[in-house]
Amino acid sequence: MRDVAALIVALIIPAMARYRKLVFLKAAHLFFFIPNLTLFPPTLQVHFQLSTFLFPLSKKSDIICVMKLEARFTTSENKLYTLGGEECALSPEMIAAEKILGGQSSLPEGKGPFALSVNWTTVGLDDQSYNEEFLASFRDFLKQLEEQDRYVMIVPVADKNPSSAEEKSALTASMKHCARRLKDCASIVGFAVPEESDPEEFISELRQKHQHYAFFSRDTNLLQDKSIVKF
Repeated sequence: MRDVAALIVALIIPAMARYRKLVFLKAAHLFFFIPNLTLFPPTLQVHFQLSTFLFPLSKKSDIICVMKLEARFTTSENKLYTLGGEECALSPEMIAAEKILGGQSSLPEGKGPFALSVNWTTVGLDDQSYNEEFLASFRDFLKQLEEQDRYVMIVPVADKNPSSAEEKSALTASMKHCARRLKDCASIVGFAVPEESDPEEFISELRQKHQHYAFFSRDTNLLQDKSIVKF
């Protein structure tokens, strides 16, 4: 029975990695299954080798990994710093993600982090309307920024004003889904907390899977938390 279970697992994992591309991270941050086959029972090792022959991993980005991104920035006294302690000045310019993906805007000059706004209606108002095509294009763009060593703060824009607690939670859920689709993008410094959301809920929900994120705000009450960056 164990052999059958091991065979099923070993066949499914590479197939999903090859054709579904579940997780993509840079090689420097990976925990590889293939070089660590000795960590698995002998039967699973044999079946995994067989399955990778049947479903070859075509390139590095297809390799499955289980590690999260590490923080590249830290915050203190409502400011953003590199891990080396250098203060990061945020670009005053904010660019709409929809425009830059459509070729209507260009990147700001300089190398400092800049704000990239994204509309709630563009991401999708609820789990029945999430725009996966946009999110996939957004991810591709952010991966290009990563290669250029550029960083962004994502600013959610509630272009449909949430009028109830349920709609505020839907706004948070939408941005949480956005963050989930962009989870391997090291170019993201963090998210601005929408004024229309429940701030505590928003930060708590996004931190569940993205503990390296910094959070940004202009709200004086929220900025009493010195770990929140003023922008």
